[in-house]
Formats: sequence, structure tokens, C-alpha cells
Amino acid sequence: MRDRPVIEVHSGDIALLTFEVVDEDGDAVNLSTATDIDVQLFAIGVGGVPTGAAVLAENLAGDVDLVGGGTAGKCSLALAAVDTAALAGDYWIEVRVEDAAGLFRTATPCTLRVLGDLITS
Repeated sequence: MRDRPVIEVHSGDIALLTFEVVDEDGDAVNLSTATDIDVQLFAIGVGGVPTGAAVLAENLAGDVDLVGGGTAGKCSLALAAVDTAALAGDYWIEVRVEDAAGLFRTATPCTLRVLGDLITS
């Protein structure tokens, strides 16, 4: 299994995560016509694969936004402090795009590394 990109934040941080969706040739996928984009975060289990229910799930109707209208294949997820306050460790992030025909494209997953905040007061 190939290494996934790693994004690091501290627990309780406010962060803006930006994702780029590309096709198999590495070209940006135009997201401007997407009917939905789902971003979900899962705990990583044995063997480095996601396990259990999503610990965070957002979509275009929530905290997922198109960057620059989405034509360059970019979307972002705004994390609030409450989203990561109780998390520490590595989590699997998956981004799934739905088009007008109801077809899905799932982007290569990445890892969100949540570092436990050492300052607690």
C-alpha cells in the first residue's frame, strides 16, 4: 500500500483543509458541476485501513466549499475547534464527489494527524 499524504493539526485547532481532486492522469477534475462533495474522517484500524463509523462527516451543504468555484479541482473543509478537540492520533480522510448523473469519484485518501494539545489551560 502506498503512503498517503499527511496533514497535521493540533487537537482543538481551527483549520482550513484544502483538497485537490485529480483524475488518473493527474489533471484537475472540474468540481463546479458536482451535485455533492462528501468529506469524512475515520479512525485508522489494524493494517492502516479505516474502521467504524465516521467521526466527522461534512458535505457541500455543510462545511465543504469549492475553492475558486471548483474549476481547478479544489475544495476545502473548515474544521472548527470542536471537530478535533477530543481527537488525537491518525485519521483517514476520504473525499467523494458526486456528479449530476449520480456517479461518484473517490479521491485518493490522505491522513489527518491530530497531535494532542500540550497546553490545557
